[in-house]
Amino acid sequence: MDLKKRAREADLILLAPQISYLEKKLKAEFGDKVSMIPAIDFATFNYQGMLHTVMKRDKERKAKRKAQIEQAFSYFDQLAVLAACQTCGQSL
Repeated sequence: MDLKKRAREADLILLAPQISYLEKKLKAEFGDKVSMIPAIDFATFNYQGMLHTVMKRDKERKAKRKAQIEQAFSYFDQLAVLAACQTCGQSL
């Protein structure tokens, strides 16, 4: 019941299949932190499958974050080049 409080601190929010109707609402609020546990894994207590889901999502989130960081550095590199060119009076 205190999902909103805990969600801010969580890296990942896994939803059981029986509350899949909340997925769209929670994704709108918490973004890509929200993921569904595959129904077959949940029903058969396939913990390895659930762990695989967690690891896959973590890998995807890390790759996305890395791409965002690389994009930000690229942007700052471009700004640095522009600033250097302006400082020395050259144009690109």
